[in-house]
Amino acid sequence: MSESLQQLQRWMQDSLMFPGMVDSHKVSEMVNSGANISAADCLGIYQRSYYARLLACLQEQFPATCYCLGEEVFNQFSLDYLRHNPSDSYTLYELGRRFVSYLQQTRPDKDSDKELWIEFMVELAEFERIAFNLFDGPGDEGRILTTLNVQGNGQNIDDQQLQLQRAFDLHKAQFPVARYYCLVRDNQQPKLPPLQPSFVALVRVNYTTQLNLLNSWQYQFLHVWQQGSSISEALEQVSDEADDNMGAYWPKWRANWLAQGFFVAGQPPE
Repeated sequence: MSESLQQLQRWMQDSLMFPGMVDSHKVSEMVNSGANISAADCLGIYQRSYYARLLACLQEQFPATCYCLGEEVFNQFSLDYLRHNPSDSYTLYELGRRFVSYLQQTRPDKDSDKELWIEFMVELAEFERIAFNLFDGPGDEGRILTTLNVQGNGQNIDDQQLQLQRAFDLHKAQFPVARYYCLVRDNQQPKLPPLQPSFVALVRVNYTTQLNLLNSWQYQFLHVWQQGSSISEALEQVSDEADDNMGAYWPKWRANWLAQGFFVAGQPPE
C-alpha cells in the first residue's frame, strides 16, 4: 500500500468521523466533483450516510432508550457520543459499548441532586446493553437441562452438579426497566414508570433471550451462587440475611428455573 493511499484513507476516515474539522480548501484536492455536484457536496453525502448508519445502529441497540428520549433527542445524544467515542472496531456490534458510561459522564445532574428521569434513562440503557450482549454472547444451546433425569441411564442430576448456563445474567435497578423494555418491544407506548426496585434474570434459550422477574431474595441467592458459592452456601447466606429458611423455597425455585432454561449439568465435586 502506497503512502499516498494511506494518507487518502486517513483523510477520508477523519472527514467522515469529524466533519466539522475538514479543511474546505483541501476537499477539492481529495474528492472528485461530479457533473452537477461539487466535491464538497459529494463528500457531504458520504458524511451524512456514515452517521445515518451509525445512528440507526445505536437505535437498534438501545430501542427503549430511543423511544423514551424521542428519536430527535436520542440522535442528538448519539451524535455527541460518536464524536467523543468514534467507532474503533471492525464490527458495529461494539458501537454502543461505551454509551452507558457516556450517559453517566455527561448527565446534567452529575454534580447536583440526582434527577429521577435521568437515573431511569441511565438504568434503562444499562439494561439494554446487557440484553444486547447476552443475545450474541457465548451460550450452552444443546446442553441446557430440561429435566433432572439423564435420559438413557436413569441417573438423576443432583444439586452439586447444577450450574448456571453461560448465557445468563442478573440485573437489578431502582426502576422496572425490564418491564418498560418489554412494553416498548411490544409497541405498548409505556409512560415513565415510578421508582420501584426490580430484579431480573436474563437467559438465552434456543437463541432467544428471555427475561425472568425475580424477588429480592431470589436475586440475592442467584447472585451469591453466580459468584462461586455452592447452592447450599448461597441458600445459607440468604437465609441468614432474610431470617428465614430459604432451603424450603429451593425446590420450587429449582423447578421454575429448570423450566426457564437456567441450568446445565457439570461434573460433581470430588
